[in-house]
Amino acid sequence: MSSSPIFDYNVIFSRARRSMSIIVGDDGDVTVRCPSGTSAASIEKFVCSKQNWVIKHLASVKARNSRFEDVRSYKKILVDGQLLNLEVGKPNIIKDGVVCVTKMSSLKKLLVDRFGEVFLARFYCFSSGLALDSRSVSFRAYRSRWGCCDSANNIVFNYKILMLPLELQDYIIIHELCHTKAHNHSANFKRLLFRAMPDFRLRELELKNYSFICRMY
Repeated sequence: MSSSPIFDYNVIFSRARRSMSIIVGDDGDVTVRCPSGTSAASIEKFVCSKQNWVIKHLASVKARNSRFEDVRSYKKILVDGQLLNLEVGKPNIIKDGVVCVTKMSSLKKLLVDRFGEVFLARFYCFSSGLALDSRSVSFRAYRSRWGCCDSANNIVFNYKILMLPLELQDYIIIHELCHTKAHNHSANFKRLLFRAMPDFRLRELELKNYSFICRMY
């Protein structure tokens, strides 16, 4: 192992933190979080001890980003997990494998108008089958989450959920429906989610490959 890290990293200090941690972000940024006052030598020693783990995750991020390079560059767009061409500056329509929008801000209305009804039909089917009821359900644009269930059981989905493969859409639907009974990620919530979707952890892991979409559009 090298005496110093072979990759760049950012350091964030916090008075509330009692230990160091290291994170590889979706864009390949490496961040180390440390207690205030941690010495540079201690940080470097810690990073070196995690170097193999970081290198492995950086390779995974690179492969994932390469997989969706055309999406990241706005040449293509995902719709129900399928790659379609994206053209901006044309009348809003989805036809012949092309998504056309006059401007990016038109994308939400186009996708919800075209696919929202089918999505909601699946939502209500899961809701009925699992006996998990929401007060209301709607779409909005989020930059860091796929959905939200408030204390009154109003569920709001990020409209970008319509870009995901159906099996991941279903995972998010069931995830939010389970929050109508447990408004946290407690053991009880996990039990509810497991009973409804035994393979939820695999879907949760796959969903991480698409997290960059939340920050787009």
